[in-house]
Amino acid sequence: SVTNSAFDTGLLIAFQFTPYLLFGLFGGSFADKLDVRKLLIITQSSNLLVAAVTAAVSITGHLSVPFVYIAAVIIGMIQVFDAPARQAFTFQMVGRKELPSAVALNMSMFNTSRALGPGIGGVLLATTGVSVCFVANAFSFCAVLIALLLMNTSELFQPERSPANTARYTAGMRHAWRQRDTRLALGLLLVVATLGFNMQTLLPVLAKKTIIS
Repeated sequence: SVTNSAFDTGLLIAFQFTPYLLFGLFGGSFADKLDVRKLLIITQSSNLLVAAVTAAVSITGHLSVPFVYIAAVIIGMIQVFDAPARQAFTFQMVGRKELPSAVALNMSMFNTSRALGPGIGGVLLATTGVSVCFVANAFSFCAVLIALLLMNTSELFQPERSPANTARYTAGMRHAWRQRDTRLALGLLLVVATLGFNMQTLLPVLAKKTIIS
């Protein structure tokens, strides 16, 4: 909504995901050594801070393309640590026995939010403006933080591991290369992510052309 440019939208997505592309493996190794719940509190608080600053800048009328790009890079760096921590925390919440069901439920909620969220956001954007959307985004992180802080840590499943057996990114790469099924799954994910995630750029362009026509 700042430039109405498909190129700028694509560049924004590149800024957001490039940090994870470069440092995602290191983030997983780092998260494996820490208390993932505390790490999630830090990452979600950081997301809240970025969202709040963005909302404030938008409300004051100083929102610009360079600022949005910088915010995207910061969010991407946060994701380097947040994504592996969330995946590890899923195991801690439900344990090994219920993990497949928890993963399936998580993906169902994720896809549901991707289906409903843009529609709700579009209505909110059209009726109230972009600043209100940024404010709503900032408040959304409060719910996550409250849930994390209210959790009874004594009921979490703690993985059994010693410092010597802490997972390393090189071990994950060797495993992925040696296991045929893992290579196929990662290859499929690469194709889907490369072609399918372009919808974040294509849908705004499609909506704009549809409205104009």
